[in-house]
Amino acid sequence: MNAAARLMARRFWKDVLLCTLGSLGLMGCGGSPSGTPVKLPGASPGIGFDDLRYSPSLHRVLVPAGRSGRLDLIHPDTLQVSSIDGFSSKTGYSGGHDDGPTSVEEALGKLYVTDRTNQTLLVVDPASSKIIGSVKLEASPDYVRF
Repeated sequence: MNAAARLMARRFWKDVLLCTLGSLGLMGCGGSPSGTPVKLPGASPGIGFDDLRYSPSLHRVLVPAGRSGRLDLIHPDTLQVSSIDGFSSKTGYSGGHDDGPTSVEEALGKLYVTDRTNQTLLVVDPASSKIIGSVKLEASPDYVRF
C-alpha cells in the first residue's frame, strides 16, 4: 500500500472511530466529530462493536456487526456497504459486544470470523460472500488473528 493509501485508510479509521464513539455517547458534550456517518443494515436497536479491521487486498473496512448477524464491508472511498449474513443474530440489544460476529481476520484469501453467540469460528469466501466452513470452539472467542 502506498503512502497516500495508508494516509487515506488512517483518516478513514479515525472518522469511523470518532463516529462510533459519538454514537455511543462517549464523546460527552464536546460537539460533533468530523466525518460521515455510515448506516449499517440491521443496526437498530444497536450493534456492539469490538473489532474493526481494514483489508488492503479487498480495499474494504471489515465490520463484524455483532447483534445484526452480519459481516459488513465498507468501501472507504464511496462508503458503500455490502453485507455477508448467516451469523448468529439477536433482535434485542443489551448494550454490549457479546452477540453474533465480533472479530474478523483476513488471511490466505479468506475471512475468518468469530461468532460469540454460538461459539464458532467461521470461514468466509470474500469472492462469493458466502460462509464456506466453520468449527465449533470450546469457549467463547475473543479476537481472531493470523
